[in-house]
Amino acid sequence: MDEGELDFLWGHILDLAHRCESRDFLTSTAFLGFSERSAISSFLSSKGKDLPPHLFYGGYAEAERSCLVFLPSYLDEETFRLTEESCPSFISCLHIYPKSEKFALKVGHRDYLGSLLGLGLERERIGDILLGENDAYVYVLSENLAFIRENLVSVGRNPVRVEEASPSSCPYRPKFLEKRIPVASIRLDSLLSGAFLISREEAKRQIEAGNVFLTESKPKPESCPKQGEHISLKGKGKFVYLGEVGTSRKGKTVVLIKLAS
Repeated sequence: MDEGELDFLWGHILDLAHRCESRDFLTSTAFLGFSERSAISSFLSSKGKDLPPHLFYGGYAEAERSCLVFLPSYLDEETFRLTEESCPSFISCLHIYPKSEKFALKVGHRDYLGSLLGLGLERERIGDILLGENDAYVYVLSENLAFIRENLVSVGRNPVRVEEASPSSCPYRPKFLEKRIPVASIRLDSLLSGAFLISREEAKRQIEAGNVFLTESKPKPESCPKQGEHISLKGKGKFVYLGEVGTSRKGKTVVLIKLAS
């Protein structure tokens, strides 16, 4: 994102925060991608102290594409999550599966996304797409739910059925491989070095070049990511930092990560 886009997005967020505070009702962005969420997190860490209570939410705990939600005075985070799981108000989940599994052709993430965008929907209306063997669960803004159910008739060459599902009912999750890595310190450059087998100097260069994105912290070489934070390096992949789990024989800190497979 360039500086102008960031300024526009931050202005939009401040407007949502003001509306939530002045009218005391829930406000939310549309779905945000990894880089957008990373940029917003940097703003929030330095300028978000005076804003209403807020969180990122994408329909389930590990969601990559998430909305920034501002909570009214009568709603805390725990109640919000429990309510959304049982009776979604702004993020819904769709179960999409072939009408005839016997004759269904194999389709992937790009096919599902292409079919949804082909309906005229903008990318920001669509959250994560989680794939099974022959089906998918797709998180969307609730206001688009009826339109998609009525108009999505095929994915690739497969005629499909589309049904609303509980956001918590999806049996699939993004695929990650747990890995223990020894690091010199719990700094971002050190974690990137261990996760992607690059030097710390290269990790620093990638951070300074704007190729590293975090979901909660500002990407600086000396940043200490939070437990559960998603970290992405352009061209290399992404992982979730899960925290310290011990010490190596050589005295290094051992951390646990979940590396996208």
